[in-house]
Amino acid sequence: MDRSQLVDLVVKELMRRLGPELSSSGGDVLVAGEVSDLPDGYRRSLSLVPCSDCVSPGGFLAVLVPRLSMGQLVMASLGVPQDPVTSLILDGLVSGVPVMVTREALGWMGGLRPGSPLANHYRACLDRLMSFGVRVVGGPEEVATPGECRVAPAEPMEARSPQGSGDVLDLRGIRVVSERDLKDRLTEGVRCILVDPRAIVTPLCGDLLRTRGVELRRGDGV
Repeated sequence: MDRSQLVDLVVKELMRRLGPELSSSGGDVLVAGEVSDLPDGYRRSLSLVPCSDCVSPGGFLAVLVPRLSMGQLVMASLGVPQDPVTSLILDGLVSGVPVMVTREALGWMGGLRPGSPLANHYRACLDRLMSFGVRVVGGPEEVATPGECRVAPAEPMEARSPQGSGDVLDLRGIRVVSERDLKDRLTEGVRCILVDPRAIVTPLCGDLLRTRGVELRRGDGV
């Protein structure tokens, strides 16, 4: 069993144990890192709680990451908790709490030469992390309305089928989407899969979609 398959199994077991009732209902935002690392706009506009004051992201409006290093990005994209920041990112995803990374947290990516192997590597890591449901936000107003995800909107379909119809495969209703969910459904004609806004897409599933050139789209659940 490789690392991706192990992460897949661990995530599914966590979801089974935590149960279907987990949701974020509070108005506070949990900061995965130092509050002082956030720009002034976030500190003025949001009710922020330092991660040292709690042990679980459950019940928070969102988890907000003010700084994400190269190593933290890589480990979080692999689903491996390395430190308090990566642990909170993954705990938030498992708990169904929106996880957001500020644009400033990834400012170091702007210093990488576009198209270089290193830049492509970190871009792939970020894409994988975002396929889990993590969002990159540019201001506090995007954190205050976590339900308004900046993803491609679901196009109306006259005939929807959970097994897939035409070039769209509808997997809404599946909380953790893994490679096994795609094996018998991802036919040659499928160009896009549709999942719930908070669905977790495992690393192995994300790799398969990128290899096949299939778009991942998040839309309203059924």
